[in-house]
Amino acid sequence: YLHILCILAPAGFVIVLFRFGDASCFLFVYAVTAYFFSHKMVRLILLTAPIASSLGGIAVGRVVAWSVSVLIGEGEEEEKGTKKSGSKSDGKKEGKKRKDKKSTSNSHGLSGVTAIRDGFVEASNSTEGKIVKAIAAIVLLGSLYMQASTFKDYFWKI
Repeated sequence: YLHILCILAPAGFVIVLFRFGDASCFLFVYAVTAYFFSHKMVRLILLTAPIASSLGGIAVGRVVAWSVSVLIGEGEEEEKGTKKSGSKSDGKKEGKKRKDKKSTSNSHGLSGVTAIRDGFVEASNSTEGKIVKAIAAIVLLGSLYMQASTFKDYFWKI
């Protein structure tokens, strides 16, 4: 019944959970309610179609926005701007502040998680990481195009 939305809706549901607000709360409650009632009676799968479409649209929108930002290179301009604006004396002060922040984060017991995250950020900002992100963006956009054309053909057969 829901075609590709069976895959995209759960991804959109997870995205909604990470950006929780008033609108996201409504989508969360609607999704849980629709799933609950459609699980009780198969005829109520029609209740799932609107929220599955919304959550699928959120997932596709996030993938397209990320892919376009990676291919255009929006993050590179921000990094270059921060490096040019600071002077050498300001850099020393910022370095001390960063060390203080790292020491407080270690006291919270999350030093392993932050170290892993920092490693991924450093790897993704390297030249090889940017190439891998660009390839991933092209593959994601290509797969979305393939799924959209498949859905169009399926839709016109009905």
